[in-house]
Amino acid sequence: MNNMALLEMDDGDLARARELFEQTMVIKRQLGERRSLAIGLANLSDVLIRTSQWDAARRALAEAAELAADLGNPQLIGTLRCNQGDLAAKKHAGRRPPGTIRPPQRPTRRLVTSTTRWRR
Repeated sequence: MNNMALLEMDDGDLARARELFEQTMVIKRQLGERRSLAIGLANLSDVLIRTSQWDAARRALAEAAELAADLGNPQLIGTLRCNQGDLAAKKHAGRRPPGTIRPPQRPTRRLVTSTTRWRR
């Protein structure tokens, strides 16, 4: 089911991909497969990020990160950090991060109609 969800995601059917990922989460939780659950949460977070569901993506990534830290799997931790970066970038796309200042505007030149001189 996880692989089918990945195929749906690649085909652009994000609603179906999310549905399949969520079904796999139920099974993985019942089986107690923590590594598989962390990977599934990472995949689910990808769909949630693509559909602008920021809070749900953040929660999925937080749970997956906790599992990955307990497992000590550097590859999984790296994948989750990439997803966390993707979440931050897309969530704040088009907005300035807090604390940044607007760069100074360059003065514009305009033609003064009463003369032929340029002014600042």
